Amino acid sequence: HELIHVKRHDWAWLLVEEVVVSVLWFHPAAWWVASRIQLAREEVVDELAVLLTGRRKPYVEALLAFSDPMSIVPTAAFARRRHLLRRIALLSREDVMSSKRIVASCAVMALVVVAGAWRAVATAWAWPGTSSGKP
Repeated sequence: HELIHVKRHDWAWLLVEEVVVSVLWFHPAAWWVASRIQLAREEVVDELAVLLTGRRKPYVEALLAFSDPMSIVPTAAFARRRHLLRRIALLSREDVMSSKRIVASCAVMALVVVAGAWRAVATAWAWPGTSSGKP
């Protein structure tokens, strides 16, 4: 798990996140977004670790063993229990996205990007004085 973090250069992204949160420390959304990004990163690395080892159940058991509340370390390994519960719930599901669903999802995302780009271009062209030739 930790070696996957190193290979993905997650430490660099974590530094960027910490700088942003340090600058925007007063804004609750900065803390919330940073928390969501960290959770998403852990979920991705969990899934990569399971794919690499091919052993889902022992990995979940290791997460549970590591989260032992009787730790001698002054800070909890999983400061937010709900993150651990979510990670274990996601690992417990063995849903595999079908190729049809992947294609449909990509098509919807492409449609949203194209529609957003079209709207941005249409808005730029409709800006007064840019394309109409009128003063």
